Amino acid sequence: ASQQVSVIGNVATPGQFRVPPNGLRLIEAIARAGGASAPSFETDVSILRGPVQDTLQMDAILHNHRNNIWLQPRDTIKVTHRPRRFTAFGAITSQNMQPLGAETVSLAEGLAQSGGLNDTQADTGAVFLFRYMARDDLIDAGVTLPKSQYAQGIPTVFQIDFADPNAFFLTSAFAMRDSDVIYVANAASTEFQKLTNLIIGPLFGNAAAVDALAN
Repeated sequence: ASQQVSVIGNVATPGQFRVPPNGLRLIEAIARAGGASAPSFETDVSILRGPVQDTLQMDAILHNHRNNIWLQPRDTIKVTHRPRRFTAFGAITSQNMQPLGAETVSLAEGLAQSGGLNDTQADTGAVFLFRYMARDDLIDAGVTLPKSQYAQGIPTVFQIDFADPNAFFLTSAFAMRDSDVIYVANAASTEFQKLTNLIIGPLFGNAAAVDALAN
C-alpha cells in the first residue's frame, strides 16, 4: 500500500493504484482511474502530498508537460468538477447565472445565451462586462492601473457600444471567463450611474474598452 497513489473524486473508477518502478505521471494515474467524468475545461485536479496541496485546471496539465508531474507513493489526487458560470442582469432577456458550457464562449455568444438585449429597455451603448484581470494583461493592453488591487486581480470594467457596428465583431472575438458579470443598463435611465457610484465605483477602480484586449 505504501507504493500506491490514491485517485478520488469525479473519476470513473476511484481507487488506489500502484506506482511502477519506472514511475507514474499525474495524467496516467487519472487515466488508470477511468479519466475525469467532466470536460477538462471544467475539471480541477488537486495533488495532496503530506501537508502540501496544489490545484491546477486539467487543461493546464494537458497543455503544459511540466504540470504533468511524477507522482510519489502515498500521493492523493482529487479530481473535482467545477462548472464555469457567468452572470447576466439588467435590461437583458434572461437575468440569471448561466453556464459556460463550451471550452470557448465569446461575449456575443454569452449575450445570445442570456436571450439578448431587451429591445424595449436596453441602452445599446451601455453594455458592460465586469472581470478581475491579471496586472500584466492590462499593462500589455496599455491600460493605466488603479491603486486598488485584489488577490483575484485588478477589477476591470469593459464597455461595449452596440451602436457601433464594430461591436459585433469585437464581442465575437472576446472570450468570456469563469465568474464574468454582464450588465446592460436601461435606456434613458440613471440606473447605471447609481450602480456605479454606490457599488461598482468603490470596487472597480478601472475601466477599459472591450477592443483593448480583443485585438
